Amino acid sequence: QRGVVGCKMNFLGVPDWVILVVTALVLLYLYAARYRNYWKGQNVVHEEFSLIFAAGKRMLFKPFHRMDQDRYLQFGKLFGVYEGGEPILFVGDPELVKLVLVKDFPSLPNRRMIEFFDPLLDNMMSIVPAEKWRRIRPAASPAFSTGKLRKMNSLIAEWCYGKQRQLVWKETAEKGGRTRPQTVLWKLRSGCDCEVRIWHPTGLAHRGEQRVCHQSQAGYYRQNNAATCLVLFGYRGSPNL
Repeated sequence: QRGVVGCKMNFLGVPDWVILVVTALVLLYLYAARYRNYWKGQNVVHEEFSLIFAAGKRMLFKPFHRMDQDRYLQFGKLFGVYEGGEPILFVGDPELVKLVLVKDFPSLPNRRMIEFFDPLLDNMMSIVPAEKWRRIRPAASPAFSTGKLRKMNSLIAEWCYGKQRQLVWKETAEKGGRTRPQTVLWKLRSGCDCEVRIWHPTGLAHRGEQRVCHQSQAGYYRQNNAATCLVLFGYRGSPNL
């Protein structure tokens, strides 16, 4: 006669869960900090390694350009940093920048990878990978020739000078000697984009708040708010602007 031996399933207790969580956190840290000695091994002056928490804390008090400027003043013209756990090389020497952007560009085509989750912003030539850049560059070259840029510079200067006087006078006269600089700047920006880039007259100085100004302003804040949230809560190897 053969007996049947029953099996009793034992669930994990508190000590087992503690060990499991600690092990998972240690493995996650080892993976995130896998490049912590990268710049030290390359004998490059570098910023101390830190994960996303230290970087996020700095961004709460300083904009990106101030952070980069402080790094440049502290470490010099060539140094390494860690952004999101990834090693990033900063080049501030004009001769090295020329080599990176011109002579050795085929070997160093990629820049920071930033995702805005917007079809227009995600295809900017300054952030797209090399494969996309090679497709976009030939189409954009005719619009940015030396002659066209020279003509556009004078158009922008002439447009801004005249429109600025009209807008400031109109805003001041309508509001009893007071005006909001933000409103004037948004009208100038929107009107300049339309009239200089696509040759479409807007008449912002004579018709007040225009739809194009509202849409551009709303889109600007929407994109910047989304980018800020992504940087603070989903930081992945460097953002923007």
